[in-house]
Amino acid sequence: MFTSYDSRTKIWSGVKMPGPFNPQANLGHLILNVLERNPSMVAQVSVESGVELTCAELRIRSIRAAQNLTKLGYKKGDMVGFAVRNRENVAPLVYGCFLIGAPVNCLDPDFTTKDMAHMLRISKPMLVMADEDNMETVKTACRDAEISPKIVVVADARGPCDPEDLSIWDVIGETGNEQFFFPPYLGDSEKLIAAVVCSSGTTGMPKGICLSHAHIIHQSALICNIHMYQTPFSFSSLYWVSGFYQLIQSPFNNCTRYISTRRFSPEALFEIVEQYSITHVFCPPAQIAMMLQSPLLEEANLSSLKTFYSGGGPVSPGLRQSLEKALPSCKTAVGYGTSEIGYASTDAFGFMREGSGAIILSVGMLAPNIEAKLLDDDNNQVGVNENGVLWLRYPIKPLGYLYNKAATDELLTDDGWVGTGDVGYFDADNFLFLIDRKKEIIKYKGYQISPAEIEATIAQLPEVAQVCVVGLFDPVMHDDLPAAVVQVRQNCTLSEQRVIEHVSEKLADFKHLRGGVFFADELPTTKSGKLQRHDIRKYAEMMVANSENKTCRTNG
Repeated sequence: MFTSYDSRTKIWSGVKMPGPFNPQANLGHLILNVLERNPSMVAQVSVESGVELTCAELRIRSIRAAQNLTKLGYKKGDMVGFAVRNRENVAPLVYGCFLIGAPVNCLDPDFTTKDMAHMLRISKPMLVMADEDNMETVKTACRDAEISPKIVVVADARGPCDPEDLSIWDVIGETGNEQFFFPPYLGDSEKLIAAVVCSSGTTGMPKGICLSHAHIIHQSALICNIHMYQTPFSFSSLYWVSGFYQLIQSPFNNCTRYISTRRFSPEALFEIVEQYSITHVFCPPAQIAMMLQSPLLEEANLSSLKTFYSGGGPVSPGLRQSLEKALPSCKTAVGYGTSEIGYASTDAFGFMREGSGAIILSVGMLAPNIEAKLLDDDNNQVGVNENGVLWLRYPIKPLGYLYNKAATDELLTDDGWVGTGDVGYFDADNFLFLIDRKKEIIKYKGYQISPAEIEATIAQLPEVAQVCVVGLFDPVMHDDLPAAVVQVRQNCTLSEQRVIEHVSEKLADFKHLRGGVFFADELPTTKSGKLQRHDIRKYAEMMVANSENKTCRTNG
């Protein structure tokens, strides 16, 4: 892949590549058509049970899902939530929703009740697919969100379920007229929502970013250019963009998808790679760090691996070098993308260069059909080797955030540019390098954390005058750790431990203050009163470097 630069417009462009599929088609119709071309090929393997689904079986189950959903009264525009792991029948359920035009809302099966309720209030699903082990969380979250969707128990084996709920077999059971099914025309695919994925954007609480049928189909130009007979294996559920797009990549690329219901662990990864001779793997940086620190790595048989993909967070040069040393015959690929643009925004095969006495890691060249520009602090475009905030544009304009026009207007310009909040530059060879970020969102183990939520929780403590939560990079785990910088009220005393315990009691585990608590006499703000997060993060980094953290602070 190559990126070109127009010095007149100061815009970088990926290769113009029309996709092999018609973006005006319905996504479900297209997937059925592709599955029909190679009926005997194994499309999916469940690694725990060993169950294999051929393209023909996956196709027929998808048709049954569409027919049964229609019979149950669900139709175009009815939101369907998915709070499930990678189970045997998740793919046909999703494809069935595509076929009837029911948008799929991808939820984390490990959400706490509070986080689940937050997203359910936004998407307001008419139907929710849930696992047996998170059923009560989902039901409680629905009550808290004041919605009453029907629940489908997505179990791999037949078994009893609550009479008020639907069984998976109510949705994928035989209909008797599968051979007569023909997908209906659902209207303009550029305006028809296929999926709603969670994203915090550059600020605030998680929101639902809408991806249209046309957007996903058009991006097949990138997906279908990947020459492989397996989709990259990962532990990502549908909640993660990487997990969702693997569901699309498998039929589009006519390759086998391996799925697991397990959570990531180095031991599980090693076992699956060896047992199934996995050739391609995707792991976020934190999982790579855990893998490299595992005492089992030296004895693990990873000889089948050809490509190791990573994304979803910064990959340091040291981490990449360690990975390449551990897997010398495996190519590593570090990509960059945003949920708002839909999929990967770079080609993933970046490289390292010396710069300012340090090695800087490129995230590659722009992916096909992506355009980019960089804006300085005065919103003026900058050119080669100049730092600026990255903006991206795709030929199919994103639909923005679900039921949130204000956030959509902040995200999207009228001519389709999407602000990423990341700061970087393009070098003379048109490789993209990311060096900082202006966005507030903290990423820990792939989760997007809103500082505002943690700040509001800490502000509940009566001793707190002002607080700012930032992410501190952990060079060992290669993750951002949430940390709080607190200004204490006059004549009050507050300890680090009390702040940490308060957050631990109130919020989900991944939002805990693993980066610590620091105290400052005053937090810097702009003239308009906004916290200067960049300066506050630098202060916290300095406190860590100097080991000057105070465990207790009195102001007065």
